[in-house]
Amino acid sequence: MEEYGKILIIATPIFLVLIVIEKIYGIYKKDDTVPLIDSVSSISSGITNTVKDVLGLSLTFISYE
Repeated sequence: MEEYGKILIIATPIFLVLIVIEKIYGIYKKDDTVPLIDSVSSISSGITNTVKDVLGLSLTFISYE
């Protein structure tokens, strides 16, 4: 499980950079098909999972409708 936490620490910033690139490209091409709220949801979910796994927490709060 420790290896999984290390991978998440590396993967989350890469995921964030790819989402930002996708948004910029969509705005540049005037064909932005990904809603901003989906991006925010994905980022917050990834950060929550990373923090939970790295700290070894077993309780997760779900705050989505």
